[in-house]
Amino acid sequence: MRDVDVFSHTTAALLWGVPLPVALEQAGLIHVAAHTRPGRVIPQTRPRVRGVVGHELSDRRIRRCIRHGLPVTDAATTWLQLAPLVSLHDLVAAGDHLVLTPRHENSELDRPFTTVADLAARVVGFRGRGRRTADAALGLIRDGAESRRETHLRLALVEAGLPEPELQHPIAHADGRFIAYGDMAYPRYGVLVEYDGQQHREDSRQYHRDVERHDEIIAEGWLHIRVDKHAPRSGPGSAAARTRSALTARGWRS
Repeated sequence: MRDVDVFSHTTAALLWGVPLPVALEQAGLIHVAAHTRPGRVIPQTRPRVRGVVGHELSDRRIRRCIRHGLPVTDAATTWLQLAPLVSLHDLVAAGDHLVLTPRHENSELDRPFTTVADLAARVVGFRGRGRRTADAALGLIRDGAESRRETHLRLALVEAGLPEPELQHPIAHADGRFIAYGDMAYPRYGVLVEYDGQQHREDSRQYHRDVERHDEIIAEGWLHIRVDKHAPRSGPGSAAARTRSALTARGWRS
């Protein structure tokens, strides 16, 4: 790569760890962009290499970052580049990932990678494809979703007309002892909705911890709705219906 080249679009997104649809993850396309640096008079020509999708980037707001030792477009620019390539829900999931403030001590020290304010600023003045999707996604991005499926589940609940849940809500015993952070909680109604990922079923120790955690949450009076993609009728519609029933049972009225 030349010193003006950076990885961009879906390639940069993967280097930022953004969860993408399987089709894009497995497409095998390498996106490389020539980035016109501040002070350059002549724009750099796009890379022309077999197996590489070349681009030219001239927006002076684009920053060159390093991820895993490789040059990439900054997080906000990368997110905006995804706007014409993915659905609204997946663009929100990408944003959720980039603005996430991790709760775990072993998480990357430089997170969050960007903020909603930075994403919004990056959209200002943009007139390319995907502008409407980006505008719509900005109002839906939240700090707290730890996976693409969690984002999709949250959006399904809201689109079903349910209240927006609190993300990563701390749940404790009556005496104050901490139990866990709940994925999507309705504290006012004592309803907790969580997505069970693959690791919860394949890791026996994690499975047993989850069983104990579930029992403690139930013991504190929460209605605990667990959504498993492998279970029958586990789609977003079913999850929303179960959540609606639980909220209604606890006094919520639409």
